Amino acid sequence: MTVSLNEVEAMAKKATRGAGYPWGVAEDAGKVARQLGMWGYDGCGTLARALTRFDGVLLEDRLPIFDGSDVQPKIGILCPLLAGTALSDHAERLSVGAMGTGPIAEPTLLLPFAGFAAQFLRSPVRVAGAGFSVTTNGEHVSVEGEIPDQASALTIERVATSVPCRERAYRAAPLQADWDVLARFAHRTYAPATEESRQKGAGADSASDDS
Repeated sequence: MTVSLNEVEAMAKKATRGAGYPWGVAEDAGKVARQLGMWGYDGCGTLARALTRFDGVLLEDRLPIFDGSDVQPKIGILCPLLAGTALSDHAERLSVGAMGTGPIAEPTLLLPFAGFAAQFLRSPVRVAGAGFSVTTNGEHVSVEGEIPDQASALTIERVATSVPCRERAYRAAPLQADWDVLARFAHRTYAPATEESRQKGAGADSASDDS
């Protein structure tokens, strides 16, 4: 199947909200999936795996914590969406030094957030882990090595280097199975709210917030 990047963004946003994330994070997830698709990455599959991995984990337990200049998981492993949001919110820290992370799931999802930070800093940002390094200026990416599904640690830093232009994609080709996973999460935004869903942030009573 092929879909437009607009469809990718809309589906990713709804799915992330259905998975219990706040609307602001859901909006970021939509932009992230779109940007990954533009760069030629499988944003839908990566997001589907991340949402599935953290499904059922209370939002407060997914939140990252700062330990000096590092971002660490509160429990277990970092959620890349929330770690990415923290990176975007504290991008100015990269002006004075590198940031590190603890173990993180689906680090590919962090790359567009690094791009947002790069645009804020007006300087390329590099995300590096064992066996790979990705540099982005927000518009394009330069990749060395293969990005794993999970990384034990990452280093994120501002760098003085150029990022070569790459051809952009304008449509995505997600696997039907991954698109179906996102659709199932998205459907939760239309489900009647329960006490459990209110605690996780989903439910029809909040779906009307999306306009």
